[in-house]
Amino acid sequence: MKIIIIRGHTGTGKTTLTKAICKEFHYDRIEIDKIKIRKYGTTMKFNPTEDLYAAAQKALKITNSHKNVLVEEFFRRKRNIEIFKKAFSGIENHDIIHIRLEASVETAILRKDGVIPREEVIKQYQKVIESIKDEIIFNTDNTSLNEVMTKLKLVL
Repeated sequence: MKIIIIRGHTGTGKTTLTKAICKEFHYDRIEIDKIKIRKYGTTMKFNPTEDLYAAAQKALKITNSHKNVLVEEFFRRKRNIEIFKKAFSGIENHDIIHIRLEASVETAILRKDGVIPREEVIKQYQKVIESIKDEIIFNTDNTSLNEVMTKLKLVL
């Protein structure tokens, strides 16, 4: 089974791409923000060990039923991806595809207008996202969803 990890700052298009991939390629989706909201009532709180364990257990259940899974999260630190992978027993038996979306802070502010305060978007963009070997990177400022999906058809 395949596991896709989509990551990036707010406003880069993670949710839009996630929905498109799930629809086109029939992946099951795990949005870690939903775990946070259910547990804390907000996406601003996060306990990596517990919350990523919960996501890994959901992903394990999905792959055990012979389905592909997509995990959507900011995942700025490689350490958090490793926590997720460690909690997912048998993950090494699956194909893992890392996708990182990038966009300018100006684009993110426009995309999140009325949803997330401008100051919060700017604050998040000050956090550096650590690189991962062999990850696929798309800049959504200048790449359309259709272009991204066309490129991903070659990988998925």
